[in-house]
Amino acid sequence: FDAQLAKQQEEAQLAKERPKPRNDYLDCYTGPKVKWEDTGLYKALVKSQDIEEELTKIRNLIRKRTDPGYDPDDEEDFKVAPVRKFDSKADYYKLLDVDDFAS
Repeated sequence: FDAQLAKQQEEAQLAKERPKPRNDYLDCYTGPKVKWEDTGLYKALVKSQDIEEELTKIRNLIRKRTDPGYDPDDEEDFKVAPVRKFDSKADYYKLLDVDDFAS
């Protein structure tokens, strides 16, 4: 008789008999199964993304007219290292002589 083997077998048997935790909401949900892409929220997000892209293009065209040297390149702009390291202790509003609540 091996006590450790008997204990392992008993724990395995108890684990089989022990009921699994249930998620009552998922178990009782009988509504239709809807794909994420078919939901109104997803469609609204896609539409807002399209609007954002269009507005960004318009903004870039306007900026290009006022500044001929302007050439937006978002991919490269985010990879460039900052000229100076950001100092979290500096009061940049005071440094630039700008009101904190200026718009």
